[in-house]
Amino acid sequence: TRLQAGQWPHYTYIVPHIYTKAKVRLIGLGNYAPTGTITNEYFAYISTRLGDPRSADDLERVTGLSTRHVRASTLELCRKMAGADAPGLIDGPDAPQDESLVDMAVIAAQRALASAGRDASEIDTVIGASSSDNDAFPTVAGLVQMRLGLGPIRSTMLKGACACQTEAFQMCAEVLAASSAKLVLMVTAEGLLPNIMNVLDWKTSSLFGEGASAFLLEPGDEDTFVINGSDAHQGPSLYYQTPLRKDVIEMAEVDMKMQTLFKEGKGKELNRVLTQYMVGYTKMNGKEVFREAPRAMAESVDVLCRHARLSPDELAHIVPHQANSRITR
Repeated sequence: TRLQAGQWPHYTYIVPHIYTKAKVRLIGLGNYAPTGTITNEYFAYISTRLGDPRSADDLERVTGLSTRHVRASTLELCRKMAGADAPGLIDGPDAPQDESLVDMAVIAAQRALASAGRDASEIDTVIGASSSDNDAFPTVAGLVQMRLGLGPIRSTMLKGACACQTEAFQMCAEVLAASSAKLVLMVTAEGLLPNIMNVLDWKTSSLFGEGASAFLLEPGDEDTFVINGSDAHQGPSLYYQTPLRKDVIEMAEVDMKMQTLFKEGKGKELNRVLTQYMVGYTKMNGKEVFREAPRAMAESVDVLCRHARLSPDELAHIVPHQANSRITR
């Protein structure tokens, strides 16, 4: 039977009656992944060195991942942190040494335009999403706008980890429904490992890669439903605090201390430093995220099916913003 709006079960992560309904359609899709890769052997090497040994197969079984695409500069950082002889770091052919998030985002945007058969000059709004960019202003969205040769149109940036991409979709729908915009570019780019994580924190850093994606949306004929929810009470499960200038010296000292502890194989002491120092590094309780994420994703799908008066059995695809196959299953 089809699910009906208004017949709400109890939801933990979503307020079902606060949502966006708009007539939009996705007409273009582009992506970009850098050519360097990190395999599970690298994180197995780190975990073993720190006295908590895991094999590459162990990591794939837990994370659902075997490789992660990263930029050349990230591979250089990984070698600096774990040693030049660390395994599992594979350089990409002809990979640029100074590739930025904006570079990746521009390529993804160009591919989205090509897939839609549209010209960049038709874009009248850019919505960006990233939690790892270091361009406070101009933003990644603004720099993509400039690189594409666009005029002084609206360019807006969102932050908020994985959720900022679905938030950006909702903003695109609202822009198309409530403004004069006719073609919206949504672009995302992430480089989490070098920017907001410590590579030696392998239980977290092993879950992420780098890349960019872009989407073109325009007004459509059919209703589209978008919903997002936020609950900062769960912040301790996934937490990041941006460092300020006053934190720079202490961050450098902490990095040097962790490198020394890693070389000495003192895993407990290194983990203690990571736990105590909260600024500049992502902190994640993997077990909490693993327990909560599937429930939150399932609630979101259920709510949208009810709004669209569909049964989940009628869905052809569910595309989660999640690489961990254990969670998506």
